[in-house]
Amino acid sequence: MSKFEIRNADNGDINFIVNSWLKSYRASCPLVSDLVYFDYQKRLIMKIFETATVTLAIDPDDPAHIFGYIVHEGSVIHYCYVKHSLRRFGIARALLATIKADHFITTHLSYPARQILGSNPGMFLYNPYKIGEIK
Repeated sequence: MSKFEIRNADNGDINFIVNSWLKSYRASCPLVSDLVYFDYQKRLIMKIFETATVTLAIDPDDPAHIFGYIVHEGSVIHYCYVKHSLRRFGIARALLATIKADHFITTHLSYPARQILGSNPGMFLYNPYKIGEIK
């Protein structure tokens, strides 16, 4: 698999993005109950979508087949996801290349990503969202 195209997300892509984000990020919040996690995190994701740009990597032969995505506002990356079976093909790198910045700030970093990135000097973790601000 070496072919994919990049496009902006539309309303038809939202369900896949929310569901994959919720499931893939779940292990990063082990001390939070499922009820609290899924309710709060879904509200947070929907709030982020109000101002963020969502860029997709898709199958060029089937534009509805999403390989991965990145959710960002300028150099602030909220989340980047690539389907497990399609990792290590340069999809995340291509998505990251759509953002024109030297350094990035992340608001959500999954447990595997934290293990891989470690103390990368070009990546900072910051979460500006507070529970009271999410409606």
